[in-house]
Amino acid sequence: MFDLDSYLNALILSCRTAFGKRLLYVGLQGSYLRGEAQENSDIDVMVILERFSVQDMERYREILKKSGFYEKSCGFICGRDELLCWNPLEVNQLKHTTKDLLGVLTDYLPPATREDEVNYVKLSLGNLYHEL
Repeated sequence: MFDLDSYLNALILSCRTAFGKRLLYVGLQGSYLRGEAQENSDIDVMVILERFSVQDMERYREILKKSGFYEKSCGFICGRDELLCWNPLEVNQLKHTTKDLLGVLTDYLPPATREDEVNYVKLSLGNLYHEL
């Protein structure tokens, strides 16, 4: 049986060991956060490092493989600088759909304007309308 808390605690510990002080943030997203996860649901985890390299991606992939749930592992890893370049709509989505597990996400997000937030709400409402 899959235990989300054990998985996340082990993942954070492995990331701390691999990345040390460069590990700034770990957050949970998706169906497990919303309480809608089923047997085949992905585990969506967001990881932010101080600096990011191809070697970090390889290291993170190995961490996920050792977790025992590699086929369910999803989400993404990035560096602080890369996150600062994201589209404001995506930044707002991250802000409102991610649970902080290690660190505080808003400490690493670029500032959003009121217009960005309004556009995010409009887009989300449009998506909800189409879903219904």
